[in-house]
Amino acid sequence: MKTQRLVTFLAAAMLNLVTMQVNAQEAHPVWAYPMNPPDFKAASEDASIRRVPASAAGYTLTQTRDRFAATDWHPGDHPPMPEVVARGRKPDVFACGWCHRADGSGGPENANLMGLPYAYFVQQMKDFRSGDRKTSIAKRAPTALMIAGSKTISDADIDEAARYFSSLKPRSNQRVVETPLVAKTTVEGWVLVDTGTGEKEPIGQRIIEVPEKPADFESRDSRARFIVYAPPGSVSRGMELVRTGAEGAQRALCHLPWARVEGDRHHSADRGSITELSCAPDP
Repeated sequence: MKTQRLVTFLAAAMLNLVTMQVNAQEAHPVWAYPMNPPDFKAASEDASIRRVPASAAGYTLTQTRDRFAATDWHPGDHPPMPEVVARGRKPDVFACGWCHRADGSGGPENANLMGLPYAYFVQQMKDFRSGDRKTSIAKRAPTALMIAGSKTISDADIDEAARYFSSLKPRSNQRVVETPLVAKTTVEGWVLVDTGTGEKEPIGQRIIEVPEKPADFESRDSRARFIVYAPPGSVSRGMELVRTGAEGAQRALCHLPWARVEGDRHHSADRGSITELSCAPDP
């Protein structure tokens, strides 16, 4: 299982390195860092109770949007959350578990924190706080909120969050599908989603990641799963990279979840599968 993950992750990493060259004239690869369209409107809040598979919990949409309360559909999946993960610190430090989910699994719009080395986590938070880690896409809300919330976080809260997330066992929440054609997508809530029209388009040099069940993702279900569409041959090219090496391979490897080094200060990007495995800049 670990070998398969390594191959698919390296395939995506290699493909992303090529794509970064193709998009050298662009400010950023738009498929990797989706922006909500100007006319985007989030679903209206109501008092109805939402449910997700295999959970006895129930939340309203309003509750799932509370940045100071981690939506915890599956409390048995993780140990008790420290205060900063469960509720944050008002008025500026949002609950870590709200954005990154209670078990740290994250989503396409941010990072998977499960099992990150303690020292790596601490360094990234301190870099956010000091301004050493920035974003080139100021209007992209997920990263902007991360930066804003880091400015007043204490060393004690960073320590608690780092100890919590580093203790969690990583698990896969994605499946890779190689295909020359991919469903047309739109952007909703800073992530790509299938339009549901049945229309297809060439995948080209892109990696397209979408939630399998958008409603569960919108409800912030930590068990939500994602499909990562990649061009045909991506996995085999990744295997070749593993076997022979290539320019940029070492840089790509440093972003793999299980290959990060204690104290590593590489600025891995704030997204799910795509930039977790690549060397794209912070969005």
